Amino acid sequence: MTSYGPVLYHRPFSPGCARVKRAIRDLRAEVKLREILLSRRNREALREAAGDLRVPCLVVAGTVVHEADEIVKYLRLRYGLRD
Repeated sequence: MTSYGPVLYHRPFSPGCARVKRAIRDLRAEVKLREILLSRRNREALREAAGDLRVPCLVVAGTVVHEADEIVKYLRLRYGLRD
């Protein structure tokens, strides 16, 4: 089943993942976080959605975005700055 809300697959200690998670926090974006380091289920879900295990990876309604800068750009366009 396809999830239509944004899901970020990430792992700890990754600078790109940290940058994206900071943007999510700053923008108060509604994004589900799925850590892949210790979760086989999340790794399998990421491999199914994206075809590989590169992170950060944002999946929105079946669309996959891998690059941290592109993910942050999407988040800024989608959520903007909220009061």
